[in-house]
Amino acid sequence: MSFRDLVHEKIIPFMQENNLTDGTFKTSVGDSAVVKRDKHGFYNVKITTKEDVRLDSV
Repeated sequence: MSFRDLVHEKIIPFMQENNLTDGTFKTSVGDSAVVKRDKHGFYNVKITTKEDVRLDSV
């Protein structure tokens, strides 16, 4: 399960059940999600993933 799937399938339903308005979730590998509920009850999600980039020397 990807981090994006985890946020949409587990975290947002948990927040809805417990009437939470916002939260920040992070993994040990550097992925993070900021979840906020707007005044209409919709959740806005910003997911940031860490990518390993290897540059070849020139």
